Amino acid sequence: MKDRISRRFPRKTIASRSPTACKPPALFGDTVYDNLIFPWQIRNKTPEPEKFISDLARFGLAQETLTKSITALSGGEKQRVSLIRNLQFLPKVLLLDEITSALDDVNKRNVNEIIHRYAREQNIAVLWVTHDANEITHSDDVITLQPHGGKMQEANRG
Repeated sequence: MKDRISRRFPRKTIASRSPTACKPPALFGDTVYDNLIFPWQIRNKTPEPEKFISDLARFGLAQETLTKSITALSGGEKQRVSLIRNLQFLPKVLLLDEITSALDDVNKRNVNEIIHRYAREQNIAVLWVTHDANEITHSDDVITLQPHGGKMQEANRG
């Protein structure tokens, strides 16, 4: 498995083109807007605030969230903002580490549907680390790591 991934996606390519959404979410600046504008700034592109608002709504967040302080966000809101930031410009590989761990069932289902739709429609690869059995059922390939140095198990479902 390691060789297959490294030939197809060299490490340098993965690192430079693959934003990571993880637990705990890495937010910065003062507001949600500061986080969503960042991918635009580093690409010297003009941000589209209308896109921010529609993305917030798609992920079940109110328009007012855009001006909220990041310190006022719940854990689930932080996870979704981090994910929205990473989806401003679609990567070739999306790295997700426990991205739904702080979400209720409704928002978890919504995020799962959005990610699967992006993967299918935009042809992006998703490396999704999770402990949630429901998220695992939608995977094409599953690698299970056993605790305490146990064997790795790989299952190809795709």
